[in-house]
Amino acid sequence: MALRAPLAVLRHPVHRCAHAARGGHVSSWALTSVFLVAVCLASSSSLLAAEAPAATTKIKKAPKDHAAGVEFFEKQVRPLLAKHCLECHSTAEGQAVKGGLALDSRAGWMAGGDSGAIIVPGDPDASLLIEAVRYDGYEMPPKGKLSANEIAVFERWVKLGAPDPREGSATGIVAKPAAFDLEEARRFWSFLTPRMHRPPQTKNTSWPTTDVDRFVLEKLEAAGLAPAPDADPATWLRRVTYDLIGLPPTPEEQAAFLADPTAEARSLVVDRLLASPQFGVHWGRHWLDVARYADSNGGDFNAKYPNAWRYRNYVVESLNADKPYDRFIVEQIAGDLLPADGEVRRAEQLIATTFLTIGPKMLSERDKEKLAMDVVDEQIDTIGKAVMGLTLGCARCHDHKFDPIPTSDYYALAGIFRSTVVLEGESQQYVSAWKETPLAMTPEHAALVAAHQGRVDEAKKKLDDAKQSLTAAEADDGDPQKAKTLSAEIADMEKNLADLKKKSPPPTPMTMAAREAPEIDDCRICIRGEIDHRGDKIPRGYLHVVVGGDSRIQDSSHSGRLEFARWLVRPDHPLTARVMVNRVWRYVFGEGLVSTVDNFGRNGAEPSHPELLDTLAMQFMESGWSVKQLVRTLVSSRAYAQSARFDDRAFLRDPDNALLWRAHRKRLPAESIRDGLLAIAGGLELHDTILPTTGGERSRTLFSPIIRNELSAFFTVFDFADPEVTTGRRSETNVPAQALYLLNDPLVRTETARIAERLASQSPGSAEFVEAAYRLILCRPATADEVARASAFLKQSTTDKSRTGGKPKAASPMDAVRRQQFVQALVASTEFRLLD
Repeated sequence: MALRAPLAVLRHPVHRCAHAARGGHVSSWALTSVFLVAVCLASSSSLLAAEAPAATTKIKKAPKDHAAGVEFFEKQVRPLLAKHCLECHSTAEGQAVKGGLALDSRAGWMAGGDSGAIIVPGDPDASLLIEAVRYDGYEMPPKGKLSANEIAVFERWVKLGAPDPREGSATGIVAKPAAFDLEEARRFWSFLTPRMHRPPQTKNTSWPTTDVDRFVLEKLEAAGLAPAPDADPATWLRRVTYDLIGLPPTPEEQAAFLADPTAEARSLVVDRLLASPQFGVHWGRHWLDVARYADSNGGDFNAKYPNAWRYRNYVVESLNADKPYDRFIVEQIAGDLLPADGEVRRAEQLIATTFLTIGPKMLSERDKEKLAMDVVDEQIDTIGKAVMGLTLGCARCHDHKFDPIPTSDYYALAGIFRSTVVLEGESQQYVSAWKETPLAMTPEHAALVAAHQGRVDEAKKKLDDAKQSLTAAEADDGDPQKAKTLSAEIADMEKNLADLKKKSPPPTPMTMAAREAPEIDDCRICIRGEIDHRGDKIPRGYLHVVVGGDSRIQDSSHSGRLEFARWLVRPDHPLTARVMVNRVWRYVFGEGLVSTVDNFGRNGAEPSHPELLDTLAMQFMESGWSVKQLVRTLVSSRAYAQSARFDDRAFLRDPDNALLWRAHRKRLPAESIRDGLLAIAGGLELHDTILPTTGGERSRTLFSPIIRNELSAFFTVFDFADPEVTTGRRSETNVPAQALYLLNDPLVRTETARIAERLASQSPGSAEFVEAAYRLILCRPATADEVARASAFLKQSTTDKSRTGGKPKAASPMDAVRRQQFVQALVASTEFRLLD
């Protein structure tokens, strides 16, 4: 029979156009899969509304990929050029440029040398530079081939498009001042201390319901724009539920909310979601992205981190408890140095410092001093981006090229972390091991261990006595039966002892804690980042651009980590509160007030609403650094409640929607796609009371192991965060593999069949089935047209020769196969994977 594809299940116009282009008909059950592929591919290409003419906005938007590329150049490429190339290919005064090729400026390599162009941006295999470092024809540098890792750096740089911020020409470099003007630098917006601003007066006084709305509307009115209409209640409920707990609202929650006409209905929903243990699970993943969480080391020796889960659960529990953010930061950097009220509190603080130890490390690096400095660099780089929104790692080899961070400031911080232990000993020859610290036992656990050890000692003593008796009996030839009896008894004793050891209480729990080094010292500058080329010793301290007075650590007997951590959360620190507020805004609204969420420096973007950012930062600190209160403030605003309706005129004026004239359409993260599917199917394990070490097949995705270099296909396809680096904003790709995954993955097929079976048992009629499916999966009612088309599809029987030995199988209308196909089409749709 002919099969009419249920295109009405997807309401976006691009889906209907795709269907029309295909003619709208396929035949046989097998071709239904082809239809689903087409639907999925169409879905993944309709993420935004129709294109409009290019336009500009007054707000500075830093290209995200470019900023990341420049950072890669500064940290990875520039040091290699300085070390291996500039001796011969520099335009420095009095130096002859060999081969006519200058590599000390972008203009130099763009001009090429005697052999022509050396770089084809984006194409390493076509680039003469890559040919030379590979020793494939040309051989550079002539003193010896680079290591495989160094060659890989150049290859990746060229593939990225060879980003290079260096100013200058092919004949001479534009000089940069040797010293920073700190007073001038401190006038940059992100280095100014935030201050409270009075909410502005707006022409439209009826639209704003909160101060957030007044700041947003003031910018819109100044640009001649107006906010979009409110989203309908069902859309708002789906949006806020996914945003706060990463799961869809249940049909019961939908019905209760839609039936509540009171003004408090939305506040009650927000309060319920903030109080849910699933809030910490969902928002904990946001911080774990920033903290580059993983369950293995990665790098050259991808050893498992058996106790990393303790840190993951610490983050979840901290967010659920609404731990003040300033305390949260101090614990992760210096929890081992804080006073503790009891062993439980002490254990929590030790676990928090896993933040410092969990990064990737080249554990088999033979030069252990280099390894130590690489670990320090990774810690400084992570803290800089995660807490302050600064790319501090760029100052390891030279003064920062964009921000007022001299190399001396970098090594002032390096002294703090060089005086901190995270690696200790070796797990095998030349392979360094990370530090594991025992957590104190409870008195009950200690008593169990002592009692068990007593039983083991007693059994060992009896066994030793029996062996001595056996020796004596064997020496006495007159009693062979006694020796035989003793041998049997000894065999039983050995078995009993082995069984007893297997029943031992759990071992002392361990965690990946940091601790103070036995020798505290300042760090010498590594000139051009080279550990064998040392410069002056720099007193441990902070960033001069942020400190008005003495920037040195005051207590020289300690590493300075605790002082540094407390300095980060001082009320007058210009960055810490701003950066976190911006992160929360980005998670709630889909785009940050500063779009470059990990970079508040000169190479980042300027804030779209600077007064609003400052005011929220001040309120955040005044609230006791409450993340939940900040989230409540944002999701309770009228700005958050806008629809995502497209407007041609607004798009021409503000194509990035930086002024928030509508709601950003947000993609569901990978975790919410999987968790949402399992929740809809009715089998998601929530672990509301006790968090697991590792989740099972039906646990929330947060509890799945994250193995560096070996992420699952699901994580890779749906843009999971790179666990090697701080990720405040995940990549967003739109590729056929995403649609194909939702078509072919066994879990998707199994769970959509489970959903179909669940719906069929509750709503046996075709129209009722369709309406229930829309409510359950897309959290909205189906339109009359969607019900009619989908019902027609469901009432057609399925012919499946593959399941009946080549003979057509007669199937009744509304059979399980057709229901599963329909449900899978909804799950694979753009509408399921996006929040409007």
